[in-house]
Amino acid sequence: MEKVYLDIKYENGKHGRGYIADISNSGIGLASTEKIAVDTAIEMVARNGELIPLKGKVVYTRDKDRESYRYGLGVKFDVLDEAEKWNLSNFLHKKNKRTVPRFP
Repeated sequence: MEKVYLDIKYENGKHGRGYIADISNSGIGLASTEKIAVDTAIEMVARNGELIPLKGKVVYTRDKDRESYRYGLGVKFDVLDEAEKWNLSNFLHKKNKRTVPRFP
């Protein structure tokens, strides 16, 4: 399964990159180039346009043993409007909810 890569925007215009490791209706697990502090608000935009921008708050950060995507982030989505729910539901159905193993 091809990875879905994201651009991540957070506090005061900072940017990072990542890919989806795990996703559900309530949140997302990311592998990220940046270590983003817990309680930081972020916006995630899929590079391929497959998923509309989603906003959420970081609920955990873990260091990983990788050179480029060094951090694991857990993000709880903000309240989603109907269009966001519909888009996310279609995305999850297409990707069978979990396409990459969870972070250890």
